[in-house]
Amino acid sequence: MQKNYIIFIILYAMTFFNNAYAESKITVGAGLLISDIKGDIENFSGNYDFDKDLGYSKFNASYFSLEARHDFEYIPDVYFDFFNSEELVSRILTKDIEVADLEHSSGDKISSSIKYNIFNILLFDSLLIKGKANSKFLGKRSYPGDIEFRFGMAVKYIDWKYDIVNKTQYDNHSWIKVNEFIPLPYFGFRYYRYGFSLYGNLTAISFKDAKSFSAEGGASYSFLKDIAVNIGYMYENFDVLEDHDMVYYQINGVKIDFKYSF
Repeated sequence: MQKNYIIFIILYAMTFFNNAYAESKITVGAGLLISDIKGDIENFSGNYDFDKDLGYSKFNASYFSLEARHDFEYIPDVYFDFFNSEELVSRILTKDIEVADLEHSSGDKISSSIKYNIFNILLFDSLLIKGKANSKFLGKRSYPGDIEFRFGMAVKYIDWKYDIVNKTQYDNHSWIKVNEFIPLPYFGFRYYRYGFSLYGNLTAISFKDAKSFSAEGGASYSFLKDIAVNIGYMYENFDVLEDHDMVYYQINGVKIDFKYSF
C-alpha cells in the first residue's frame, strides 16, 4: 500500500509540474522485462546456485516509469522507474542447503518464492549536441541527428526476498530479505534522428556490504507524435550481505515498453 502512495504522489507532483510550466515535458512508460536469473546464496555451510540448486532460471517483471524534463537552469531533470516481480518454484532438493540458519536436506520437498521490487530515482543534467542541417550523412546531405549526454545521481531501492517452506519438515520456514537504499553515479546517452533514437544507461557502485551494477541499451521509435515503443536489453545485479548469507542476484534480458509524452 505504501508503494502505491509513493507512485501516486510522484504522479501528482509531476502532473502539477507539467501544468504549472509550459516548457516542461512529462513522459510515462509501461512495459515488460523478460529475463534470465543467475546468482547464488553463499554462507558458512556452502554455495547454493539459484538455477542448479534452487530451480530459478526465468524472471518476468512488469515495468513502470515517469520522466519530468524542463528548461530551468541549476535544477535537475527527474526520472523514476519501478519493477515488480514474483517467481514461484516447487521442487525436490538434490543437495543439502542452509538458508537463514535453517537446514534443508537433500530429498526434501520445498516450495519457495522470490519477490523482487526495484525503485530507481535519477536526478540528472544533460548536454545536447545538435546536428548541423544539410550535413553529409552516409554520403548524402541530410540531417545527421542529435546526441545527448546525461549525467547525475541515482538512488536505487532494492526490495528482495527469498522465501522457502520445507513441506517434508513440517512446513519449516526460512527466508532472506534484502532491503537496501543504494546511491549510485549515473551516465547515459541518447541519439535522435527524426522519430528514431538509440539510448544507453549505466549506474554502478561498490560498498563493503552492498554492490550494484545496472546497464541498459536499446532503440526507440515514435510511430505517433507523442507515443513511442522501446526495445532494449537490460542487465542488473546486486551483491549484498544479510546476516550470514551473501546474496548475489543477477537478471538480464529483453525489455519492451511503450511511452507517452505530454
